[in-house]
Amino acid sequence: MQTEFGRLQVNANVFFERTYQVTPPTSTQMKYQWQGKYRLQPEFELGLQGFGELGDWDHWSGLSRQSHRAGPVVSGKYRLGGSQSISYEISYVMGKLSTRHAQVLSLRMQYAF
Repeated sequence: MQTEFGRLQVNANVFFERTYQVTPPTSTQMKYQWQGKYRLQPEFELGLQGFGELGDWDHWSGLSRQSHRAGPVVSGKYRLGGSQSISYEISYVMGKLSTRHAQVLSLRMQYAF
């Protein structure tokens, strides 16, 4: 789901994940992702994003076994002419992954032509 309020863009997604053909069979897991970012200009956007795993979709794990991470994100897109562009996203999320504290720095760059 995604919506916009002027220059503010907000989205949230819920995922259901299950691995098949394993013994013993696994149950369906529920995960989520959210992001809010303010579009200052096409080349520079600031925001926050978060991710998490809740456990079985029909019976969430206890809070101590859930994973939740959140942090700042900077992104943008530079147009190079025609249909060419370079997009980037840098994020730093902190929180809990499985049962351990985690800090994740992520960089994504894309050249579209």
